[in-house]
Amino acid sequence: MIFLVQGFVSKYLTVALTTDDLRIKSQAFSLAAGSKIWDSYFYQFPNNVNVTVVYSWLIRLFQSFHVQHVSLMIVLTLFLMTDLAIFVTYKSVKLVANKEISGTFFLIFIAGFFPIYTYALNFYTDPLVILFPALGFYWLLKQEKTDKIWSKSIYFVLAVFSLCVGYLIKPNVIIIILALIIAIFINFFQTRRSWILNLSQLGLVLLICTGFVLLSNQIKSVNQFHNNSQEQVPSSAFIYMALNPTTDGQISSEMYKFQNIKSVSKRDEKINVAIQKRLVKMNGGGILAHFWRKFVFTFSRGVVDGDGPNLQSVHHTKISRNLKQFAFWGTNLTQVLYVITLVGMFFFASNPKRLHESWTTLIAVLSILGVIAFHTVLWEAEARYAFLILLFILTLGSVGIVEVFAKMNANNNSLFNYHRSFFNTVICAVALVGFTTSWSLTNNKITNQNVVAQQSGIAYGLKQTFLLKGGQNATQNFTATNSFSMFKIPMQIFSNKKIKVFLVDKTQNSYVEMQQNIINGNVINNVNGHAGRYQIKILNSGKQTVRVDSLNFSPHYSLSSGGYLNNGHQIGFYLPFSSYSESEYTLIQPWILSIITILGLLIALIQINIDDICKKKKSNQCNENCSTE
Repeated sequence: MIFLVQGFVSKYLTVALTTDDLRIKSQAFSLAAGSKIWDSYFYQFPNNVNVTVVYSWLIRLFQSFHVQHVSLMIVLTLFLMTDLAIFVTYKSVKLVANKEISGTFFLIFIAGFFPIYTYALNFYTDPLVILFPALGFYWLLKQEKTDKIWSKSIYFVLAVFSLCVGYLIKPNVIIIILALIIAIFINFFQTRRSWILNLSQLGLVLLICTGFVLLSNQIKSVNQFHNNSQEQVPSSAFIYMALNPTTDGQISSEMYKFQNIKSVSKRDEKINVAIQKRLVKMNGGGILAHFWRKFVFTFSRGVVDGDGPNLQSVHHTKISRNLKQFAFWGTNLTQVLYVITLVGMFFFASNPKRLHESWTTLIAVLSILGVIAFHTVLWEAEARYAFLILLFILTLGSVGIVEVFAKMNANNNSLFNYHRSFFNTVICAVALVGFTTSWSLTNNKITNQNVVAQQSGIAYGLKQTFLLKGGQNATQNFTATNSFSMFKIPMQIFSNKKIKVFLVDKTQNSYVEMQQNIINGNVINNVNGHAGRYQIKILNSGKQTVRVDSLNFSPHYSLSSGGYLNNGHQIGFYLPFSSYSESEYTLIQPWILSIITILGLLIALIQINIDDICKKKKSNQCNENCSTE
C-alpha cells in the first residue's frame, strides 16, 4: 500500500533540489558519463563522495537497460529500499514484542509517518542509508534468538556487514557501530563465561570495519578523488558553527569563516580559540539553553522539515496541488504520531531488566542516545538527522506503547488509583507534549512556494561556457499554469554589468526588467504574473562578446542564442528559474495538540474505569447465578 502511494507521489511531486543534493546529482551524472573531474564542493565535504559514486553506479545500471527516465527509476529504487527497511523493521518488532498487536501499532505509526511518502524523492545520504541500520538490527535480533553457534556467527557477520555498508554511505553510522562495541563489552562483564564469543565478536567488528574503510579509500582512488586537507572543511568548523547562539545549530556560512587560512594547522588553532571564546561568552546557562534548542529542533518533529511544506511540483496539475495541501496536514499528523511513539520509546527504555536481558535492544537504545548526544552537543542540528535512528525509535515506541495500554488495563481498581508505571507514563506524556509543542517550533510560520513554472538547477554534465555576442540576446520560453507574484533567477547571471534580463509576457505583449534584488543568493523580483506564455530574454547591451554565468548545460534543454562556440552553435543550455507565489502555514498549535493529548488520556482513563465496572457487573452476575443455582 505504501509503495503504491509512493509511486503516485513520485509521478506528481518532486522536492526542489538544494545545494548538496544538486551537487551530488550533477556529479553523479558526470561520473556516469565517464568524467573524473570533481566539483570543488566534494573536496570541502569528502563525506559525500561515496554516495555520489553509488548514485553514478545506479545511473549506469539503468542506462545499460536503455531506461529513458533514469531519475524516476532512481527515485523508485530509493522508495523500494525504504519499504524494505519498513518490512525488515516490522519483522524486528515481531521478534522484540511479547504481544502480536505491537506489529500492528508499528504499521499504524509508519503509515502515518508522512516523510516515507516524500523523503526519497531526492537522492541523498539520509533516505539512502535508512535500510542498513534496520538490517543490522534485524540480523542482531536473529542472532540473539538462535542457539546454533554457526547461525549466530552468520547473523552477526550479516549485521556488521549491513552497518558497514551504511557507514560507507553516511559516516554517522559509526555511532551505531560504537553502540554495538559498547554492548559487546557490557555483555562480556555481565556473562563472563562467554568471553571467547565476545572477543571473537569484537574482532569481527574491527576486521569488517577496517575492510570497509579500505574499500572506501579504493572507491575514491578508482574515481580519481583524493582528499585535500587544505580545501576540506574541518570538523572543528562544524562544531564552531553548531555553537552559534543566534541559531538552533543549523548550517550557516560560519562554517567557511576560517577557510581562507591556507595553513591547516593555523586554521585548526584559530577555530579552537574561537570555540573556546564562544563557550566562555555563552556561559553555563547559555550553553544548556542552546543545547536544549538544538535537541528540540532535531528530535521532536519526526523529520517533518524534510517533507510536506517545502514540496514543489514539476507537474503543475490540480492533483499535485491537492497533494501539496495534504502534505501540510500530513506534517501535523506526523508530529502527533511522533509524540506518541516517543512516549512508548521512553516507557520501553525505562525498564532496566529488559536492557539487561536483550543486548540488541540495548544497542538500539545506545544508538538513539549516541545520535541525540552527537547532534545536540557537537554537530549541526537538522531534523532529518533523526532519520538514522528513526526505525529504532518506531520499533521501541510501538512495543512500548502497547505495554503502556497493558499497564493501563491492569490498573482497574478505580479512576484515581494510578499504577506507578502508568503514573510515570502520564508524566512522560505531558512532558513530551510540552517539549514537542515548544514555542520555537509551533509558532514559526512555514513559507510555502506555490510554483507555477520552474526549471531547476539540475545539470547532467559539467557546466560549459555560454557566450553572448554584443547587442544580441538569448531567449527561453515557458508557460505559467497559474498566477504568480515572484520570479527568481540566480544572482551570478548579473556578474557582467552589460547583461540585462527581461521577463516578457507574450500573452499581453509586455515585459518587466529584472532588478538586482538579491535574497539568499538569488535575484527575486515581485511580478504581477498570470497564467499564460512567457519568455526570459537575456540581453548583452554591450558591444563585446561576454560570458554568461550560471547557465547550466544539458542535452535535454536548449536556450536559443546568437552566441557561438567553436562549432558555431550553442545547444543544451538553460537558465534555472522559478515563478511562484508564497503562502504561510503554521504547524499544529500547542493548545490543539494539548487538547488531543488530554482527551486521549481521559478516554484511556474512562475506558479503564468502564472495564472495571463491566468486570464487577459480570462478577456480581456470576455470584448471583451461582447462589440461585
